[in-house]
Amino acid sequence: MGIKDPEARRVYMRDYFRRLYAERIKLIHEHLGGKCCRCERTDKLRIVDSIKKPRDKRFDLKKHYGRKVDVVLKLIRQCKLYCPDHYKEVRSEIEKLRNRVWRHGTWYSAYKKKCDCEECANYRTEYALWRQEQRRERREQAGLPPALNTKRRKRIAAQAA
Repeated sequence: MGIKDPEARRVYMRDYFRRLYAERIKLIHEHLGGKCCRCERTDKLRIVDSIKKPRDKRFDLKKHYGRKVDVVLKLIRQCKLYCPDHYKEVRSEIEKLRNRVWRHGTWYSAYKKKCDCEECANYRTEYALWRQEQRRERREQAGLPPALNTKRRKRIAAQAA
């Protein structure tokens, strides 16, 4: 029937999720070999996702440990186990990748980082003109009439009325 007392239910659920988390950690450690991938140490292991592309991180145990076992095992394929000593080295590598420096005057700086410097503003202008030209060429190849800008559209509508 379930636990009716709210306090007893809270205690039960807390214990249930702690047990589930511990079981999943044990299962993941067994699946990944149970030892550090660099030194074969077996105590205090940490799970680390792909180092090469940290922004594409797909696995976060805190979000997925309650899912079905086969789903969790599929998500951890790209993970590795590290001991505390090697984990520090790996974290510093990941931080270097995350905090990489970007150049001004590129698509990334102008549109992703929304930089307002003169170099990025010039790039945005050049890119907009290039895109406009590309669209114009595609319309011509397709045999469509040129796109009408707002002023021209209003003028044609006023002449027709």
